Amino acid sequence: MHKHVHTATATEEQVMGLCRQIEEQECILKAIPSILITIDESDRVTHWNPSATAVFGIPADQALGQPFYQCPIHWDWKIVKRGIESCRRRGTQVKLEDIRYTRPDGNEGIVGITLSPLGDSHEQDGRVLLLGADITERRLIERQLAQALKMESIGRLAAGIAHEINTPTQYVGDNVRFLQDA
Repeated sequence: MHKHVHTATATEEQVMGLCRQIEEQECILKAIPSILITIDESDRVTHWNPSATAVFGIPADQALGQPFYQCPIHWDWKIVKRGIESCRRRGTQVKLEDIRYTRPDGNEGIVGITLSPLGDSHEQDGRVLLLGADITERRLIERQLAQALKMESIGRLAAGIAHEINTPTQYVGDNVRFLQDA
């Protein structure tokens, strides 16, 4: 009797290896704390990570395959569209700072975005990676720090003025006492 042992062929092993690599890449992309969205040459969403869902309140299954410009993100679409067009035209990164948007809770937020062309420098195919972060708290802290620095400067100015006013007053007071004593 002859035993039949099934061994994986080289092709099956390659396919299994590729599947493991894809799963690992998906895990990495899901773990990235930044907003990560990709759009294809027809402006359809091809990737939407959990951070994009958390920031914009739009589940991936409602965004994937949809026209990006029809996603219900409440921000200035003209600026974003212009940035994407510039990224595609120049074939280089485009940074969009301080894009105001409405958070899912209705409050205003601020995102910083970097748009990068996908593909290598020889073949730009129109795909774009949108990488971003909600920078609302950072901007709030920066404004508070600037306000504190202004208040500190005003305090130093007031102390200097008080000192300058006080010095002649003391001089006059000392001379009046000297004359009285004399």
